[in-house]
Amino acid sequence: NFIRQLALELNKNLEVPVNFEQYIQRQTRFISQATWFAHSIDCQNLTGKRAVVFGDATHSAAMARILSMEMGIKVVFAGTFCRMLSD
Repeated sequence: NFIRQLALELNKNLEVPVNFEQYIQRQTRFISQATWFAHSIDCQNLTGKRAVVFGDATHSAAMARILSMEMGIKVVFAGTFCRMLSD
């Protein structure tokens, strides 16, 4: 809703309105899929398990969050191959 409200305000001053719906769909589709996946499997078999996450910074951070907060898996290491973002 926030992005839609922001789009309304921004489009008031633009000659050609910008449609933010495609952006909203792309950003929220994967979140809903992660939630669906977390609820569709037997999470009791995963709760308390440990995982290592490694990848580019944004993906490993997001996956670590999903695993720990939504699926109850303890992330023992989350890393990235991007040297600038390794801290």
